[in-house]
Amino acid sequence: MSGEATRREATARESLERAFGESAHCSACAAAVADYRVVALFLHEGVVVRAYCRACYDDALAGEYGARGEGLLLDYDAFVERFGAAGPRPRVSPVDRALFGLMRDSNLASLTPATECLARRRGTAPYRFAATFGAPGHETRATFELTAEGRMQQLTGDASAQERVQRAVEG
Repeated sequence: MSGEATRREATARESLERAFGESAHCSACAAAVADYRVVALFLHEGVVVRAYCRACYDDALAGEYGARGEGLLLDYDAFVERFGAAGPRPRVSPVDRALFGLMRDSNLASLTPATECLARRRGTAPYRFAATFGAPGHETRATFELTAEGRMQQLTGDASAQERVQRAVEG
């Protein structure tokens, strides 16, 4: 869900659209931009808020989660306190719980797709995901499948990336 989709009657203490101040680094390409856009992903009982430049924003809306630039990882109550309620509390999904655990990894660079909802748009369970860890030039990658119950069915890729995915999913 993007900040643009937030209902306007929601009372916010702080503007979600300027969550990172006057400028931010794009979460996908890491470019410093003043004209950034914000995407908020509601997962499990947490919310991930990320900044994107105009060039990367559409990819972020399509489900490509970048973790290279500005970002916030908040529990739902902290999000509501800071920005106001965007709607009802999200339902708890085993898949989103696993993905939220993965997004807590400070070495995560990207995850596609970013939520169970976006994975469902691409096909039926088991849902296939791709994760990248590390800095450009030193990246490791893993692909994995999760059942609708959040269980790992398949995991391939670099050993260190596989270990990170396994740890996050087992939570």
